[in-house]
Amino acid sequence: MGFSVLTFFSIIVISFPGKYWCIAGAILLFVAGQYIKFKRSYKDKKRDQLYQLRKFLREIQQIIYAAHRKEIPLRINIMRPDKKGVLRIFTHIGMEKAQDLGITFPPGKGCAGKAFELGRVIVGDLQHTSPKKWGLTNDQIKITKGLKSILSIPLKFKDKVIGVLNVDSPLSVETIGFTDLGMIKKIEIKSNDIADFLGFYFT
Repeated sequence: MGFSVLTFFSIIVISFPGKYWCIAGAILLFVAGQYIKFKRSYKDKKRDQLYQLRKFLREIQQIIYAAHRKEIPLRINIMRPDKKGVLRIFTHIGMEKAQDLGITFPPGKGCAGKAFELGRVIVGDLQHTSPKKWGLTNDQIKITKGLKSILSIPLKFKDKVIGVLNVDSPLSVETIGFTDLGMIKKIEIKSNDIADFLGFYFT
């Protein structure tokens, strides 16, 4: 829309005779300035909103660290469905490899896909169950190789699942504490904050 507005005023400037060029030019500069200001403001808001989401993820990280009284290896991400319904990583902490960030799950596949489809918490024990049980492709198996546990929590906004919160680790389900209902409850409470924020600003 910004391009069409600027184009319109550019035509006006060219069309104006002599002394009116200054007026039309001033109007054009004002509109261009306001448009650029709007675009920057929009980007700043989105950046701040993503920062807040990552802050929520760090709070979940601290919940798990506190339960262990030390830092342990784990990664946390938020996945959202694209236009085709395929879950893709929206934001994260602890996932630095490009191939990890590119992983996707259709509904019903993997822990994330099952949590999204069923609308309930899924705990994946990858140490004692075959990845094929979760419907993973060979490419997905390669990316998740080395992980032993995954916790996937559906993010619900106005009774609709709009994404999934995932916590995964190379530690076993028992070691990381995904059998600890008290810890999972604390993570679920924080996931409600994430769902509300995500639903309000990103849907």
